Amino acid sequence: MGVDVGDRMDVGIEQQQQKRPGPIALAAVVLAISMLLFVSWGAYQADPRRSPQLQAESVQMDGFEADGNGFRASGKLPLHMVSGQFRLQSQQRYAFSFSVDTAPGAPADVVVDLFAPGYDSPAQERSFHTQPGQTSVRWSDMMDVGPDVPEVVSLRIFYDGPAGLHISDIRVVHVPKWKIWIGHLLRAFVLVALAAFVLVFARWTTHGLSGRKAPVPWALLSALWLGGTLVRFLAAQMLPYWSGDEYAYKMIASGIWAGGGRSGIPSPDQILHATNLPNMLYPYLIAPSFMAGESFYIGVRLINALIVASAVFPAYLIARRFLDARLGVLVALAAIAIPGVFISAYAATEVLYFPLYLWACWAGLRFLERQGSVAAAVVFGVTIGLLLNVRLNGITVLLALLATMGVVALKEHTLRQFMVRPIWLLAVLVSYAVFKGVSIGLSSPETDGLGMYGNRLHGWRDTVMSDLHGFAGLLLGHLTILAIPFSLSLAAGVGLLLATREQASRRGEFNPTLFLLMATAGAIGMAIVFTVGIAPSDLGGLGRWHSRYYFSSFPLLLMLLFLPRPRREQSAAGWYAYWGVIVSILGAAVLFILVLKLHLNPWFGSTVDSMEAQMYRLSRWWFLAFAALIIAIAVVSEGWLRRALQLVLLGAWLLAGNMATWRELSRSPGAFDAGCSALAQEMVAHDPGGVAVVASGRRELVDNAFWLPYLPVAVRMLPDGGSIDARTLSEARYVLADDRIEVTHASRIPGTGTCSIYKVD
Repeated sequence: MGVDVGDRMDVGIEQQQQKRPGPIALAAVVLAISMLLFVSWGAYQADPRRSPQLQAESVQMDGFEADGNGFRASGKLPLHMVSGQFRLQSQQRYAFSFSVDTAPGAPADVVVDLFAPGYDSPAQERSFHTQPGQTSVRWSDMMDVGPDVPEVVSLRIFYDGPAGLHISDIRVVHVPKWKIWIGHLLRAFVLVALAAFVLVFARWTTHGLSGRKAPVPWALLSALWLGGTLVRFLAAQMLPYWSGDEYAYKMIASGIWAGGGRSGIPSPDQILHATNLPNMLYPYLIAPSFMAGESFYIGVRLINALIVASAVFPAYLIARRFLDARLGVLVALAAIAIPGVFISAYAATEVLYFPLYLWACWAGLRFLERQGSVAAAVVFGVTIGLLLNVRLNGITVLLALLATMGVVALKEHTLRQFMVRPIWLLAVLVSYAVFKGVSIGLSSPETDGLGMYGNRLHGWRDTVMSDLHGFAGLLLGHLTILAIPFSLSLAAGVGLLLATREQASRRGEFNPTLFLLMATAGAIGMAIVFTVGIAPSDLGGLGRWHSRYYFSSFPLLLMLLFLPRPRREQSAAGWYAYWGVIVSILGAAVLFILVLKLHLNPWFGSTVDSMEAQMYRLSRWWFLAFAALIIAIAVVSEGWLRRALQLVLLGAWLLAGNMATWRELSRSPGAFDAGCSALAQEMVAHDPGGVAVVASGRRELVDNAFWLPYLPVAVRMLPDGGSIDARTLSEARYVLADDRIEVTHASRIPGTGTCSIYKVD
C-alpha cells in the first residue's frame, strides 16, 4: 500500500509546528501574564496597609446599637440607620466597604449613600438585597464625590428589616487617581489579550487534524483531569455544606464504612429516611472518606473532585466523532467547567452519574456504529446497568439508543434485519442483569426497594390538568435554561437531521446526532415528569425547576454547538428548522424573563436544583447581550469569525454561569448552621460514648446529625417538641437536641452556645 505524498507533507508540517511554540502558545502566555498582573494589582489594592482608611469624626445610630467592632440592628422601627461623618476631597474617588451578618427573619434591603444638606445625588446611592441568616457577606463599591462636595459628608447605611442584622469592619478609603488609571490599563490589557487569544485560538481550531484520524491525547487528558480535580477540590473547600440529600448519602456511607460493607447500611428507622436501592453505588464510593474521622467531608469532596473531573475522558471520546481533535479537547475541558459540575462540592449521586452518563453515551455511539457487534452490545449494557445503580434516570440513554436504532432502521429500510437479529436485545438483558446483580450485592435486607421512585410518578397527569398555568411556566423555564448557549446546539442538530436528506456529505453525522438529541430530550423529559410527579408533596409545586437532573447532557449539546448551520440553498428544510428552533427557544426565554419575570421565582435556580439558572438572576442585560451574540453567530457564515464568536459565547457563558452559581452556593443554608454535631464530636473525643439525636423537625435533624462521622446510636423526632427521657435512647452517653426539645435524666453541658448538648446522668 502506498502513502500519498501530500499526506506525508501534512504530517511533516504538523510535526514541525509542534516542535516550536506557535501563535497560540504566545497568546496564551500573554493572556496568563495579563491576568496575573490584574489579579496581583487587585490583591495589592485590597491590602489595608496600602490604602489607609479614613476615620469617622462622629457616629449616629437610630435603631442600631454598638456591638463589638460593629453595629447591630436592635430597634423595633421598620427602618434602621447608622451614619458616620467624614471629610472628603472634591473630584476624588473613595472606596466604601463593610461586612454584613444578616438577620434570621425575612429578606430585607440595605441602602448606602453619601449625604449632606444640599448634597444628595442618586449617583451616590447603592443598594443590595439580604437573605435570612446570610453571614459574613462583604459589600464594597466606589463613588466619585464630584466637584461640589461639602467639607463634611455623612456615609449613611439604611436597613429595612427585622432586628439582628450586624454591620462591621466599615472602611472608607481614598483611591488616588494614578491607581484608578493603572487599574483601567490593566483591565484593558486583559481584554486585548483575551480578544487576541480567542482570535488565534479560533484560527487554530479551524486548522486542526481530523477528529477521526487524530490519536487520543491521553497524556493531555490526564493532565486536564488532575488539574480539574485540583480546581474542583479547592473550590469545594471554600463553599458551605448544603445538607438536604447529602444527609442521607452521608449517613449511608458512614454506616457502610463502620459496618464493613452492606451489613452497616442503616435502616430507615436509624436515619428517618428511606435507603433506596438505585442509589447505593455512590455511598459505597465515598465510604472510605470516613477513615479521616471528623474530617470526612474533606475526603468526600476529594473523591467527588476526582470522579467529576474524570468526565473529561468520555467527553473527548464523544466529541472527536463530531469535531476536530483540537476543538474536541476544548469541549472536553468545557464539559468539566459547566456550572452544574459545582455539584461535586456536595455528597450527591449526580457526582457519579455525570461521568457514568457520558461513558454510557460513548458506549451507545460505539454500539450504534457497530450494530452487529456482540461486544459493543455487552459494553453498552454494562454501562447502563451501572448507571441505573446510581440514578434511574439512566434508563433514558437506553431508550434513546433503541429509538435511534429504530429510526435508522426505518430510514435505511433495514427494519426486518433489526427485528430478526435483535443484538440490541442483548444490551437490554445485560443492563438488567448488571443492575440487579450490583444492587443485590450492595443493598441490605432493610433497603426500601425503589423507595420514592416507586410512587412519585403517580397521578402526574391529574396534576398537569389541575394546574395548566404552572405546567406552562415549568416548560418555559426549562426552555429558558437551554436558551444560552444551547439554542444554537439544538438548532444545529435539528437542522442537520433534516439537511442530511439533501446533503450526502453529512449523512455520516445523522445517526450520532440523532442519538445525542434523543438522549438529551429523554433526560429533560424525565426531569419534567419527575418534577410534576412530586408537585403535590413538594413545597415548590409546579414552580420548581430541576436542571441538575439533566445537566449531564450539557456536554453533548456543547459538541453540537460547533456544528455548521444548514445553508438555505442546500437544504431549505434544514435552514427553516434551524431558525425555527432558535426563535422558539429565545422567544420562550424572552416571555419567561422579560414579560412574566418568572426568573425571580425563588425556586428558579434555588441552591443546587438549577445552577445554570443563576445567570438569569444577575441582570436582564446579561440575557439580552447573550441573545444578541447568539443571533450574530446564527447569521455569520462558516469561518474563523463564526468560530471566534462561538468561543466568545462559550467562554462568556461559562464565566457568567460559574460566577452566579458561586455567589448563590456561597449563601447556601448550610453556611449559617451552628454545626452542633461537630461540637458534640469534640466532646466525645475527650470522653467517648454514643450520641443520640432528638429533633423537632427534619431540618433540625439534618443540621444536628450531619457532622457526626458515624451513625447516631438512636434517632428520634418529636414534631411538636416536648420532652424525652434520655434513658430510653439506647446506650446513648450524649444527647444532641434542638431548643424545642427538653431532655430529662440528662444534664445540659454549659458553654455550648446555641447547641443543646446533654450528658446522660
